[in-house]
This record gives sequence, structure tokens and C-alpha cells, in this order.
Amino acid sequence: MAAPASPFHYEQRRLENDFVALELFDVDKYAARFVEGVVAHPEMFAYLSFPLMNTVDDFLNEVYNGIAASPADCLYAVIDKTKNTDSVEDSFAGVVSLNDTSKEFASTELGILLFPKFHRSHVASNAIGLSLLYLLDPPSQGGLGLRRVLWQANVKNEPSRRLASRMGFELEGVLRWRRTLPPIRACQEGQGEDASKLAARNGTRPEDEPQGRHTAVYSLVWDEWDEKRPGVVALMVVRK
Repeated sequence: MAAPASPFHYEQRRLENDFVALELFDVDKYAARFVEGVVAHPEMFAYLSFPLMNTVDDFLNEVYNGIAASPADCLYAVIDKTKNTDSVEDSFAGVVSLNDTSKEFASTELGILLFPKFHRSHVASNAIGLSLLYLLDPPSQGGLGLRRVLWQANVKNEPSRRLASRMGFELEGVLRWRRTLPPIRACQEGQGEDASKLAARNGTRPEDEPQGRHTAVYSLVWDEWDEKRPGVVALMVVRK
């Protein structure tokens, strides 16, 4: 079925280099494979809240439909071009999202979620690099010329925090108790902040006070981008 026109604030064109491509998420092409990956690898969500899902309908209802209807959000499929195959199973590496995008403030939040077999490879640095070039380069260079790109991570998620720093993001601070992190997956137990004393303080049941999440906030902004851009581009290679 044809995808409806996106209400996203900006053009969602295909972004690519010799190694990785980002293309607008096609439900017919990628949704089933995404759900398979989510079910097979719950550890991908150890540090963040993400709905439980077992079917494409779950994905559509819990995740995709809200993104597709929002002018502030969009979703890209990440394709590993080095696989030299048309097989979605072999080349579909995960997703990149743009969230809470504001045309008024020229800002967005960048997120990435890759399947484990693509970790510690060229995929993350190239997918993030392509996104940053598109978001922060001026229109004269083919970019959107945004002012600010945000990256948020659970403070306990050291891999995400290291990746943000490696890609040039600067730590702005920590938002304490920013979110809840109910342990709906076994791997999430202990990855948040213990709220048991809050239950005692408030006279509530412990099960009604899920663990919390302190959120580390990083950003990359327009007036440092020209200096940091060469370093980002240098990371966009294939690891041997």
C-alpha cells in the first residue's frame, strides 16, 4: 500500500553514502522485520521505555501511527549498504528517529536503535553522521540549517553516552527523575533509580512506584558545527 503523505516539518529525503542509507520507514518493507528484531532482542530496551509488541499491528498502534501523524516526528530505516544484498533480513540494521522537531526553534532530537549484529560496526557512526550533515549543514550545502540537535540517554547507558560524545555531542547536564522506567522486560530491572523509598514516603504500594530514569542531555549546535564537522566526517568509514 502507498504510504500517506507525511506531515513532518521538513523534507524526508533519502540520505546515503557508500556504506549506509537512511530511507523513510516503509511499513510494508520493514515493519515485520523490525518486530522480529524487537521480540528476539529485548536487551535493546534495557535502558529505555518501549512498548511490548509481538505483531505488526502492535507496532503500528503503539509506535508508528503516532509518529506518522506528527509533524514533529519521523522515522528512518537504516540500511547497511556493505551487505550488497536486497534482502531486508540481511541489510536492515535498525531505525533512526527525529523527535520533538520544532520549525520555530530550528531544533530536533536524534535517536538511533540498531539490532545487536550491527553494533560495534560502521553503521552507527555513518547513520548518525548522515543525520547530522542533513540537520546541521546550511541549505547552501544541502542541509536544513537547524540550530540544535539533542541526544538523550539514561545516565546508566554508557554505550549511548560514549557514542554521543564520540559523535561530537556535548553534555549539557542531567535531568533527574525525568521519566519512569517500569521493568516490563527482565533486562530493565535495576537499570533505573530505585523508587521504593518514594512509596514509603507517599504511602503508596511499591508496585505503583516504578523505578525512575535520570536522563543525560547532550546537544550539538550550529555555532560549533563547522569546527566539529570534519571530525564527524572522519568517523564515517567502514571498520576493518
